[in-house]
Parts: sequence; C-alpha cells; structure tokens
Amino acid sequence: MGGKWAESNCRIYLITTNENYTPQTDNTEVLLQLDKKTIDKIRTESQKDIYVVGGGQIISELLNLGAIDEMILCIFPIVIGSGIQLFPNDPKETKFDLVKAEHFETGAVTLTYKLKT
Repeated sequence: MGGKWAESNCRIYLITTNENYTPQTDNTEVLLQLDKKTIDKIRTESQKDIYVVGGGQIISELLNLGAIDEMILCIFPIVIGSGIQLFPNDPKETKFDLVKAEHFETGAVTLTYKLKT
C-alpha cells in the first residue's frame, strides 16, 4: 500500500508480515504479529473504540484472541464468483446479536452485531 492514511490524526497500528515496511504517515506503529499482550496494550492506550479495517485473516486472529466486541458487515448485491473467504483460518465460534440493520438505495446492506454475552 502506498500513500498516506486519511485518518493521520489518529493513532494507527498497521499489521503486516513485511518486516521492512516503513509507514508513510506519522503516528503509525507497525505490528508484525497480533497477540493478547499487544491487544491489551492498544486497549490501554486507546481512549476511544478501536476501529479495525482489514481482511478476514486479521479479523479471524482478533476473533481467536477474543478482541472483537462489535462487528459491522457491509453486503453488496454483487456476485463476483471466486474470492477470499470472509473469515479464513478457522476462527473459533463466536456468537453475536444483531443490533442494527440499514439498507440503501443501491441494495447494499450494513449489519451491526454486538458480541453475545
């Protein structure tokens, strides 16, 4: 990925397997792995919710660490054939409750789920 992040006023944690990656945006920390200690550190330093933008592999890791308490899924009415799994690498079973559903003129739907307690 090139360029700067739009949210450069926020603390950004970029998760990558590229040990040589150099961020181009201030206030960005590169993480080469996710573990409970790292997640706890981020939660402690954060004064607001943590927003994750990423692929299924990262989400699966966070699910396995018990680090997701809310999930927003956007569904678009397009079938593209083959693709990447939504949650690869066999994440542990995690149950959520639907708390909000929005639909748009385009046919897209946004579903908000909270971790079932």
